[in-house]
Amino acid sequence: MLVEPLYLGRDGWFHRCDTLDVAKPIACPIPGETSPKKEDKLSLFRLGLEWRFYKSFSPKRMKAADGTLTLQAQGIDPASSSPLLFISGRHRFQIEAEIELYGDVTAGFVLFYNEEFFQGAWFNRQNRFFYRKGSPLRSGKHDTAHLWLRLQQVDGTVTGWWSLDGKEWKHERWGLDCSGFTQNTLGGFQSVLPGLFAFGEGNAVFKNFKYLPLSDSI
Repeated sequence: MLVEPLYLGRDGWFHRCDTLDVAKPIACPIPGETSPKKEDKLSLFRLGLEWRFYKSFSPKRMKAADGTLTLQAQGIDPASSSPLLFISGRHRFQIEAEIELYGDVTAGFVLFYNEEFFQGAWFNRQNRFFYRKGSPLRSGKHDTAHLWLRLQQVDGTVTGWWSLDGKEWKHERWGLDCSGFTQNTLGGFQSVLPGLFAFGEGNAVFKNFKYLPLSDSI
């Protein structure tokens, strides 16, 4: 295929550049620039670009500024909360954030296929939870509304960490497998999307969100 430069003349028509020899390499008129990856913008919480609510568009539920997301709680569990999701496009990645609860709220991370099939880690003011076989299971106790959570997904294997200060991390004892959450198994033409959620009454504030693609050596 031959691609030849054209220019728009004053007569409103396109014209060939007669001064160019198309048999020779032609210099690019505008130097190319590397576009920033979408994943580099995830911490800005841009609704409608990287992020979207599941089966809804609820901009009034969220406020994002300076890398901080305030998310209004909704529903009684992750499925009914209409989680805020993004497309990773990778089989190996890690997400983490600092999370503060205001009100009677439960919040955290989710790997979401649909309302019936999802996994993740979350907490309220007294307990930490993970989700397996359609039921939330308690993974530990604490007495705070302010935690750091980390979730890692490697080829369908899901593991979690938590921290009180964002520096000293403690590994959760549970492990999950979402490798079967596919169109061939569950239908619906969906895919597993990572994201955030908050349910109950009140708000959850997410800060210092980090998305880290993991190498094949993990």
